[in-house]
Amino acid sequence: MEHKKRERRSSERIEILGATVNYKVDNSFLSKKKYDDEILPVIDISQGGIRFFGLKSLKSARKLSMKIHIPEEDDPLLLKGHVRWASPISSISYRYQIGVQFNTYGLEKGQNPPEMKTRIIKLEKKYR
Repeated sequence: MEHKKRERRSSERIEILGATVNYKVDNSFLSKKKYDDEILPVIDISQGGIRFFGLKSLKSARKLSMKIHIPEEDDPLLLKGHVRWASPISSISYRYQIGVQFNTYGLEKGQNPPEMKTRIIKLEKKYR
């Protein structure tokens, strides 16, 4: 009997060669913390989240603010989300793959601006 892995994502994941991310951990005590200096390669992105390589593991449910830099785009995507998983990999350059689920889109506190979703939809069309 063949088992098919069920795709739970409602939006298509896209790969954008040269896309990078840097982040800061959101913590009520350190809310003014700067973005990490590490610029990390993006593996793929969708309306619902991002997967990228990292040098260190991040705990599940850790809240992040991210700057996602897309080649040929002047302004980075500014998104908030939380770590869903971090998995060790055997790579010379990076030690982990990290999956982050974006917060919902809307105008309330803690949500991502709706224009960020619009930009990701445009990227999906461009990089399909």
